[in-house]
Amino acid sequence: QLPGVVNTELARDTQGELLFVHLLIHQLDERQKQQLLERVIACGRKRRIDIGEGQVTLALRGTQAVGQNDEARAVIDGVLVRSEKDVVAVEVRLDQHGRKYSGKQSGLDRSPLRMRVGGEATLAALQQILPPECNLLLLGIRKVIIEEYEAVVALVGVLYFGREVRFTGAALNEHGDEIQAAVKAVLAALNRFLTSSLI
Repeated sequence: QLPGVVNTELARDTQGELLFVHLLIHQLDERQKQQLLERVIACGRKRRIDIGEGQVTLALRGTQAVGQNDEARAVIDGVLVRSEKDVVAVEVRLDQHGRKYSGKQSGLDRSPLRMRVGGEATLAALQQILPPECNLLLLGIRKVIIEEYEAVVALVGVLYFGREVRFTGAALNEHGDEIQAAVKAVLAALNRFLTSSLI
């Protein structure tokens, strides 16, 4: 019922504590956004819910919003893989709104450990984009078979203001390259949170 708000989504942890409030909004100027933020916090107080400013995220609706969300999303700019003896080193390069970020990780060069190396390298790059109060954890990554296709599924945790929210992402292993699929799966898991937290 707040003016300018199309939809509201609340995220809670396993104990029911509020993680963040995500609002889908019409186009608003900066003053209107600040007024909306203050009203959300005030509404929370009336219901005895403590909402911090950093827990409210905004996403724009409509054609302009699509462009801004697309700019906020990170895209893969390159994945470099080097293997030597039993060790694989992965560097993931991301592009976000024209800015370049790079994450590196190394580990044992055998399945399924190499998937985790690719996923951790992706998180290392994403960690540079997200606000400092966000900490990223790769909780799990594995291959699954869907019909006759192989896919990689990632479970990622975001520690956000002392609480944890979890996201999943998946990517087909189209070319038999499980590291590339792991990078895409982790990125898919976090891109929605990435866009909402940066607007």
